[in-house]
Amino acid sequence: MLGTVSLPGVNVVGPFEAELGNGETARMLVAALDAAGVPCLPIGFVASASRQGHAFPHATDPEALFPVSILCVNADQTPRFHARLGERFFAGRRTIGVWWWETTLLPPWLAESFAYVDEVWAGSAFVAEALRPAAGSTPVHQVDLPVRWPDAPALPRDALGLPDDRPVVLFSFDHNSVLDRKNPQGAIEAFRRAFPVPGPDGPVLLVKSINGDRHPAAHDRVLQAAAGHPDVIVRDGYLDAADRDGLVAACDVYLSLHRAEGFGLTLAEALALGKPVIATGWSGSTEVLDEASGFPVRFVPRPVGPEQGPYPAEGVWAEPDLEHAAALLRDVLGDLSRARAHAAAGRERVRTRFSAEACAGPLAQRVRRATPWQARVLPDREVRTAREIAAGLRARRA
Repeated sequence: MLGTVSLPGVNVVGPFEAELGNGETARMLVAALDAAGVPCLPIGFVASASRQGHAFPHATDPEALFPVSILCVNADQTPRFHARLGERFFAGRRTIGVWWWETTLLPPWLAESFAYVDEVWAGSAFVAEALRPAAGSTPVHQVDLPVRWPDAPALPRDALGLPDDRPVVLFSFDHNSVLDRKNPQGAIEAFRRAFPVPGPDGPVLLVKSINGDRHPAAHDRVLQAAAGHPDVIVRDGYLDAADRDGLVAACDVYLSLHRAEGFGLTLAEALALGKPVIATGWSGSTEVLDEASGFPVRFVPRPVGPEQGPYPAEGVWAEPDLEHAAALLRDVLGDLSRARAHAAAGRERVRTRFSAEACAGPLAQRVRRATPWQARVLPDREVRTAREIAAGLRARRA
């Protein structure tokens, strides 16, 4: 007896245990689908360039599948995963790619990946606008994707080697994400301009990174930028999820002078904790940060230039105004009470638009619209088996 493909459930493929942005996207997408009551089958793989520090129950090679698949895999990896998962995974199913991109231009070799998906979800208007010119007939939808709500007490300052009685500015980034895009050197320089004379009562800038051991030359550039200023502290290495949240909770201000972001998860998580955020006012981060919710930094657009990872040299990203950033740092740290009151609007924006609960309904509707009404009809036995696997995994997550 044959069944139906109305909406029995959805497969979500992602690096569920990895400590990187795509892993966070996949985990939170499952959380939102859980909240919407959509049966969800997480199918995981190992992202070898990142630590596998998240315990997240998932399948690796399930014997049954749902008719809609969401791949939390960027365009550069999509052809490889198409080959790895095989024709059985894709035949007769609707495949959705969740893609991130951080500059204005998608190179032709990445545009070829549109052939492997039926539609693409972009987590910000900036990403959608960058992808659409290269998409051909493949639809690109802007979709609000959920942000994890940090839930951990602030780490003790002394455990971090930070002073208890001085304001702390935090910037965190992953060396795997292209150093010049994340621009920690800009953050350090803006802080030095804001507070040129170190003092016993002045603020401290903590630059927290991961994967510096994989990019030693890039990490040396960060250390050189911080040299000679004792109030700039550089730390590299992974923290457990609770400690990472506790680090953000312990800071007074979050700073990001990025040149481009697809969305800016670290900014959104800082806003969720009610932290004043000073950040470049361009690219995907404007979904959460503007004059109403934070402190955007002026910028001028400029070419990306050569040797910037996957980004084409003729693409465009932002050059933040370091003098403006320095002025904002002085203003915000000069009146933290006022800045925190302003940051409350950012916290509310994340809660009402980007929490798992807020995203649940719209994501479920988007999945329903993607259900392949012309696809092959799946046997009831396969759907029942997929539901049983999905239910078991959801019970383990709970």
